[in-house]
Amino acid sequence: MPSPLVPHALSTKPDLEDAARRWAAFLAGDLIDRPIVMVTAPWPDAPRAAEITYRDQQFGDIDALLDQVIAGAVGTYHGGEDVPSFAPNFGPDMIAVLCGGQFRWSAGSDYTCWAEPIVQDWRETLPFGLQHDHPLWLRMLRFYERAAQRLEGIALLREPDLVTNLDLLAGLRGPERLCADLLDQPEVIDEAMACARAVFRDLWSTVVRVGKLDERGYYHALYAPDGAALLQCDFSYLISPALCRSHTSGTATISTCTSACRRAARPSRSGASPQRCNASTAICAPS
Repeated sequence: MPSPLVPHALSTKPDLEDAARRWAAFLAGDLIDRPIVMVTAPWPDAPRAAEITYRDQQFGDIDALLDQVIAGAVGTYHGGEDVPSFAPNFGPDMIAVLCGGQFRWSAGSDYTCWAEPIVQDWRETLPFGLQHDHPLWLRMLRFYERAAQRLEGIALLREPDLVTNLDLLAGLRGPERLCADLLDQPEVIDEAMACARAVFRDLWSTVVRVGKLDERGYYHALYAPDGAALLQCDFSYLISPALCRSHTSGTATISTCTSACRRAARPSRSGASPQRCNASTAICAPS
């Protein structure tokens, strides 16, 4: 197994080591000689890989889909700091579905899907978590296991959309009703948020293990051999900053974590290599 700080070799990205140095500088708040640049283009005469939809990933043959992923990675020039990668992903509300929800599809679309809200009373739902016997959870594990085998040396695996935290609660309850809950029963939402943070840790640790991310590297819009993820909370746009902060008091805030990462990434006066901050632990671990 390569060192966790040495890029895992990819035949589709022969200059990955150079790209990794530039990503490391970027994450340390620095740059080497230019900003991060990501460019992709099809190689001449390369066959065009078929597009993979959410419906394909939910219901299609896994090996046939991975054939398309491999064709796309091999047939594409990955310039600058772009890294070939793939994430099995069943839809933006996948995590809510894995916690007991159900997908609904827009008629005639293979992309537009959402979770049907299932929570009528939080007291009847709490505590909740990932349902490890859910058919889509089992399919996701098979997808990652098979992808880890077939994409070795070709492309990295990355995490699915990390739609957890308040976004997960919105998927289970519905955004309108969750807005009211934040005002009417904030203590219950704090309990629900504790469940959501536990879901994140469960999801993250499973994907890292099955997808061999610690061995091969992380790429989720950001690349790092030893850990990277793109965190989000779309629901925060529906509420005030103060209300959002009041329900993330049990976790480190994004700004606090970012500041900690920047401090940890600065080289010491002795010239020692910078340390990295495990952002997923900092943001998701209870205080």
